[in-house]
Amino acid sequence: MKKHAIYLAGAIALIAALPVHADGPYIQAEVGQGSVDTDIGDGTTVAILDDSTTAYRLALGYELGQYFSVEGAYVDFGNINANLLIGDVTASADGFGLAAIGRLPLGDSFALTARVGYLSWDADVTLAGQGDSDSGSDIVFGIGGELNVGERLGFTAGWSRYSLDDIDLDYLSVGIRFRFGQ
Repeated sequence: MKKHAIYLAGAIALIAALPVHADGPYIQAEVGQGSVDTDIGDGTTVAILDDSTTAYRLALGYELGQYFSVEGAYVDFGNINANLLIGDVTASADGFGLAAIGRLPLGDSFALTARVGYLSWDADVTLAGQGDSDSGSDIVFGIGGELNVGERLGFTAGWSRYSLDDIDLDYLSVGIRFRFGQ
């Protein structure tokens, strides 16, 4: 019983101390280029799809001090349309994800970032008039940088890799971040 009281007191102390170390919530919007380079076919390569499109990402996050934050995001990879020898291909994908972000400050206004998380996605593909849908959950990771302009405003740039089953989507982006309540 005494052991549980000590754990409870420790948990309350951690929760009470959290606002002191937490920088608070933020919203972030990004736009960039989503690209895919994959083989198309059943067991044997019939064609290679190598195309890119405009993609965007919207995130809500919470900074926990200067080194760490967590965020939830929606990402839309846009539409890819390609004319291949085996027929026209149209593909689109989007999803919701959660990620942890590590931050390495390099001075007062610039930091390098690393992201790792999980994406729950949906994809639609049409090949030569035949449509198919797929969904799943996979890992996302990336690196980037952020430049803070004042207490609330920041600009971001980065690269992320989203894995949708066996297809890798690369996302190069620039964005803007607004922090609340500082």
